[in-house]
Amino acid sequence: MTTHESQDRLWALVETDWVAGWGGLYENRDCSALIQDLFAGFGIPLPRNSGDQAESGNFISLKGLSGQEKQNLIREQAVPLLTLLYMPGHIMLYLGHDPVSDSAVICHAMWGVTTRPLFTNGTGRRIGGRTVITTLTPGKKLFPRVRPGNLLVEKLTRMVLLN
Repeated sequence: MTTHESQDRLWALVETDWVAGWGGLYENRDCSALIQDLFAGFGIPLPRNSGDQAESGNFISLKGLSGQEKQNLIREQAVPLLTLLYMPGHIMLYLGHDPVSDSAVICHAMWGVTTRPLFTNGTGRRIGGRTVITTLTPGKKLFPRVRPGNLLVEKLTRMVLLN
């Protein structure tokens, strides 16, 4: 698997006109199906669900680290296109580090961002519903509707290095 082949396969999956769907709902692709489909194209079998995928390689725990400590560790240890980032219920592919934003860049099938309606205690969701390329902080600019604790980087628990 060359970097060029990986990028071509990734763009083909990102540019596909379909909506993300949990667990294959309505034959749509969720985060773990995206990862499984991407690596299957290179003969690398991965399990179907994100929790099992997070057990598929050598992992480094991110539990107990701050968001910045996680970003630093990812920058130092992750291998672009061969590292998965995991939080319970969601898995993402590490693409590399963006020096402009000083952030990890990821590809994932994202349903939405948890929001907080202004002046209430309820929660909501800003729907994305597609495969996206983002940093680990999508929704950060929506503060105060998106709280720092709801950012992906804060929820990450594991980095998985695929061999």
